[in-house]
Amino acid sequence: GGCAVGGRIHITALELQRTFVVVPSGSVPKLMNDDAMHLVDAHPPKPSRYWVTLAVRAVHVVLAAVVVTDLPAASTAVAHVWRVVYAIPAVHHYLFEAGVATFSFGFWVGVYKVLDKMPCLRRFRFDGAGVDQQVSALNSWLGAVAYFILIWAYHQLKVKPPPHEEPPTVRRLGVELLVGLVAYDAIEFVVHSRFHHWKVLQPFHKKHHMQKYLTSPEVLNHGLLDAFQQVVCNVLAQFVSPWGAKHTMSRILHNVVVTYMLTEIHAGYDGPWCMHRVWPWICGGAERHERHHKNGSVYYSEFFKGLDDLFGSVEHDRGRETSRGAPLSRAEKDR
Repeated sequence: GGCAVGGRIHITALELQRTFVVVPSGSVPKLMNDDAMHLVDAHPPKPSRYWVTLAVRAVHVVLAAVVVTDLPAASTAVAHVWRVVYAIPAVHHYLFEAGVATFSFGFWVGVYKVLDKMPCLRRFRFDGAGVDQQVSALNSWLGAVAYFILIWAYHQLKVKPPPHEEPPTVRRLGVELLVGLVAYDAIEFVVHSRFHHWKVLQPFHKKHHMQKYLTSPEVLNHGLLDAFQQVVCNVLAQFVSPWGAKHTMSRILHNVVVTYMLTEIHAGYDGPWCMHRVWPWICGGAERHERHHKNGSVYYSEFFKGLDDLFGSVEHDRGRETSRGAPLSRAEKDR
């Protein structure tokens, strides 16, 4: 049976196994027992119970205050950092930003794989225990190569402008980062939902839903067309800025932050540091994305709650969806 630790209910591996059945032919896992799944959320930990949550939230609040006030000392520090970065020859190469994104994905996946090895953190996993599931490393490497080829081809058609020489203010850096993340989430919401709604696209997204539970490498587990759309969405988001052209430093920082956020929502953790715990009023994060991978008809946004709530792609009444979106397999449709 399940056990309660620190006000949080856990389910054992046996209960988890009873919850899911893997349907044949590479289909996505089917949710068989709504009650068992809801054990995970029966008594979710309150953010105020974890000093980590409060600490991360405090850091965010301080950073937001610095950005809003455009603190001169912070802008001076940003300018110093940018001058150092700008002096690096590699920064001027048109594939540098793609390299930052690729390295960042590898780094954040590696961080969560280290966390997976720490027994003390397993109580924060949605699945309760298992962290031994692996995604093909070959698939990740092929994805990275395909990504570089795609960016290379893009810049053969559109010449990349040189990096901005003048540093941004801290206000510009922070606002452009936030706007870029919101833009990415909005664009991805539209495209991602189409991969579930339109039958012609569903086979190309099915690979991403094949795992029984989420681990960090799943963020890189995509089919070719699915990976292509994510790259396009990020490229489009990088064009959005209240200042017209987005500053190079903001673009680099965006790639570091967005890759972390994507890794977090696929890592399978309900940790006090996660965005859905730090800002539960704004972010659906890993909690909603975990639900999405169990029930492909809901929660198409990656980070924020707004669009799913607005368009009704949410769950009600013990996991019964209100969205008209389609799951990815006939087995799920037969639920």
